[in-house]
Amino acid sequence: MSNLLLIIMCIPVFGAIILSLMKNSDNTRTFANIALLFSAAAFAGTVAMALSFIPANGFQQVFNYNWIPGLGVTFYGGIDGISLLLLLLTNLLTP
Repeated sequence: MSNLLLIIMCIPVFGAIILSLMKNSDNTRTFANIALLFSAAAFAGTVAMALSFIPANGFQQVFNYNWIPGLGVTFYGGIDGISLLLLLLTNLLTP
C-alpha cells in the first residue's frame, strides 16, 4: 500500500502517453472519455489513500527509490495531512 502515492502520481502520465499514441481521430469525445477515465482513476486512488490515512502518524505513504545510484540521487516522497487535502482538491478539480 505504500506505493499508492507513486501510482497516483503516475496515472495521469500513463493517460497522457496513451492519448498521445492514439491515431488522430475526428471524434474528440473518445479522447475526452479516455482523459476522464484516467482522472477518475487518480481520484479514486486518492480517495482510497484518504480513507486509510491516520492523522496522528505524520508522513505516510512514504517511498524512497534510488534514481541515479552512482550520483546518490534518490526519488523520495510522502504525504502528510495538508498534502492529502491538496491532493484531494487537485484530483477532484482535474476532470
